[in-house]
Amino acid sequence: MDKSLYKYKTELHAHSSPASRCSRVLAKELVRIYAENGYDTVVLTNHFTHDMEYVSDKRKCIDSYLADYYAALEEGSRCGINVVLASEVRMAENMNDYLIYGIDEEFFEQAYDYLNGGICEFSERFRNEKTVLLQAHPFRDNMVLADPKYLDGIEVFNMVPSHNSRIAVAAAYAAKQGFIASCGSDFHNMGYEALCSLLSKEEIKTSYDAARILKSGDYLMEISGFIIEPPKRKI
Repeated sequence: MDKSLYKYKTELHAHSSPASRCSRVLAKELVRIYAENGYDTVVLTNHFTHDMEYVSDKRKCIDSYLADYYAALEEGSRCGINVVLASEVRMAENMNDYLIYGIDEEFFEQAYDYLNGGICEFSERFRNEKTVLLQAHPFRDNMVLADPKYLDGIEVFNMVPSHNSRIAVAAAYAAKQGFIASCGSDFHNMGYEALCSLLSKEEIKTSYDAARILKSGDYLMEISGFIIEPPKRKI
């Protein structure tokens, strides 16, 4: 494998404020940080949950959520970095988080109506040939391992320092299942940016690009200068 071919650098998991209440970094500032760190793309995966702010008002909830994305998109255009829309979804069923790539703004109009359900109904509705649905950090405390039949894979390398994501266990599980394995800094706070990246042969410019490349398995993961190949997928 010629690793030099994988020259495009993407952050797959990042949160901004105020859309994600746990983040302390505004969307425009997040984009500038990743541009300064040499990334080609940052994927905004703000929390879309059954208990988020304004959740009782669908229109206000979605508009408030997407405002961060539009602000990031504007700053990305100015800084010369791609800003891609994805989401980290949590439903009322339990504390699990799910990353979904291959979406656009219309996704939220429909996904809102599934927030009080669980992964079975959500997967049946939104998992398709254009999307990738992953369980985020599935081996953290308070997580329940989802039935593999509802997933395309898992986030193996969740690098946020404030949680134990049991990366070695996640890597072994992904390999055993033949799953898509992803990586992400899970950025929320200054100082925890750019902890890892997905490396691809082509530039990721849309959410659909991200999903397609993850499905292909043709990517590398870089963590503190170490290059990791994803496990072979089960077809």
